[in-house]
Amino acid sequence: GDDDEDDNEKAAELDLDKMRQSMQKALDHMQREFSSMQVGRATPNMLDAIQVTQRDGGLVPLSAVAKVLAPSANTLQVSVFDSSMTQAVLTAIEKSELQLNPEIQGKTVKVTIPRATAETRAQVAKQVKQLAEHCKTVMRRARQDGMKQAKALPSKDDMRRAEKEVQDILDTFTKKADSAAEAKEKEVSHL
Repeated sequence: GDDDEDDNEKAAELDLDKMRQSMQKALDHMQREFSSMQVGRATPNMLDAIQVTQRDGGLVPLSAVAKVLAPSANTLQVSVFDSSMTQAVLTAIEKSELQLNPEIQGKTVKVTIPRATAETRAQVAKQVKQLAEHCKTVMRRARQDGMKQAKALPSKDDMRRAEKEVQDILDTFTKKADSAAEAKEKEVSHL
């Protein structure tokens, strides 16, 4: 009989660390996405999200097949490690949501970053909002799991304390997500 009681206690335990971790993961993901969103300025990490199709049809991140440098404020130079992959890299950059016009120059792919139009800025600002919303949705899901665990606690006081702690954690992470999104929107809108 004692084993059952132990299992119940474990089930009623609140795992706040796991909740914090999943919220932090959502935040980190959002910030990584933000770092690849540049408007009118060439930065090597703006191509980080691009996946290149290999000969076998599998996808690999661009960084696995090429090194990206920014020799100037509006140019990226993509040095492809294996010259047989150059066309695949070019195609991947063309097909990306970044709307870029890459060109092959020997073993490298040159990408000129167009000047940002008001329309481009508005589009990126909209993407920033969507990413932030998605991030907060993931965080709210983690909060729901935390609240379920809190409601399972045996004592009313423990339950209330746990619910407040869960809500405080969500509030803290939501503020972080909002301020990161706000900063990114400002950066995108005022160049």
